[in-house]
Amino acid sequence: MPTPLPPITLTPGVISRTLLVNLGSIQAVKLTNGTPFDLTISGFGVRGGGGIVPAGLEYLLHAEDGNDGYLNILPVNNNNIAGTGVANIVVYGTDEQLPKGSWPATVPTQIVQAKVSTVTTLVNDGSTAGTQIVESTPAGDAGSAVSLLNTGVLVLGNATHPGSISSDNGAFATDGAGNITIANNKAYKSKDSGGTVRSLLYNDGSNNASLQAAGSNVISLRDNGGVERAKLDGTLAPARFTVEGNLAINANILLEDNGALYRLFATVDGANNDSTIYTNANHGILHIKNSAQSADIATFADTNLITALLGALNITGIQQTATGPTSGNAVITEALVGNLKILLVQCNGYANNSASDQDVTLTFPWTNGGTFWGGNIPNMGLKTSGGVKQTTNILTTLSTGAAAGVTTPETTILQNTWGFIQSLPIAKVSFLGLAGVTTRNGMFILIGQ
Repeated sequence: MPTPLPPITLTPGVISRTLLVNLGSIQAVKLTNGTPFDLTISGFGVRGGGGIVPAGLEYLLHAEDGNDGYLNILPVNNNNIAGTGVANIVVYGTDEQLPKGSWPATVPTQIVQAKVSTVTTLVNDGSTAGTQIVESTPAGDAGSAVSLLNTGVLVLGNATHPGSISSDNGAFATDGAGNITIANNKAYKSKDSGGTVRSLLYNDGSNNASLQAAGSNVISLRDNGGVERAKLDGTLAPARFTVEGNLAINANILLEDNGALYRLFATVDGANNDSTIYTNANHGILHIKNSAQSADIATFADTNLITALLGALNITGIQQTATGPTSGNAVITEALVGNLKILLVQCNGYANNSASDQDVTLTFPWTNGGTFWGGNIPNMGLKTSGGVKQTTNILTTLSTGAAAGVTTPETTILQNTWGFIQSLPIAKVSFLGLAGVTTRNGMFILIGQ
């Protein structure tokens, strides 16, 4: 690889000789004149005994233009500038690839006004913007490890020596690998619009990472377009965290009780992917309140798995509407569809004078029947999925004293009826076709399983 020689400090009027005979077979020498002086050179890369490398230029000198085994450099102070300057030499052997580019090339210049050991000030005024006033290249490095321009641009490190910074007695440092380190309990701070310095991010004395709100007492999380997507608002009591869109949680949701204990509130079953909401582990109660938070709509208690419904319970359920073949309609509502089922049929001027039954298939079939009441309803039947009418038990005589009530088995449910269907599946509600019937405006209710 190319051989960089030690930097040469040049003083006007004093010749500096660099021997090249011990460096093997040479094809070229790159001479970088970073001084404010014009350099008269001889001994290598020049024809006719001598040449000039002006201040602030870099030349690539070739052995074919002359090689006496040395390079003499005589600085000439044509600009009347006090001090010394530094030139750099890189030697290229015959088996090495020459650098790409064209020469002469412009390079920054610098003036050294005293030895480093005695410098108390470094002044560079009036130079062209972008002039390099401090530069250091360690032996063997391909480029500068330290560079300071008169425009205030400071570069520390190169590929071989990355460099690092330590300040504030080590409280702030870089490690040469792109990481910034701040001492424990020291904060990254920023000024607010009023000029007050605010702590924003730090690792406190208990080793807790803290993201701290500034003057507005709000922490905003934004996307790469600057749009706010989430916000922690400390101006409210208690503080509020809001998220735009969905909040995805890949774990349980726990809530803190007044004893500072976190209680499991909601989760998704990992085996069946069932969503579950829990009563409070301390008190055993789960309240569902109205929007004003002033009253319970429902309260769920652990004791005996009792559910007490409080307030106004408004159940919409699953509804289907059957338009009567002759007139009106019937609204079929599956109000409850769990272990306890409630079926409501509201007739609105309904009539079916055709020769065919009108069947409505339930969304959630019944398995064990139930008890029913009907007033002012059309002739109806409760059918299996195959369309077979199930036998119901119609109450014909109420129980009195020690005498049990009397029922009659029927497959047709007439208007103004009270009865039950026991341990039989129900998949369809049927409005039976019958010529000459009148319109009905009653209600049929079935409760069971």
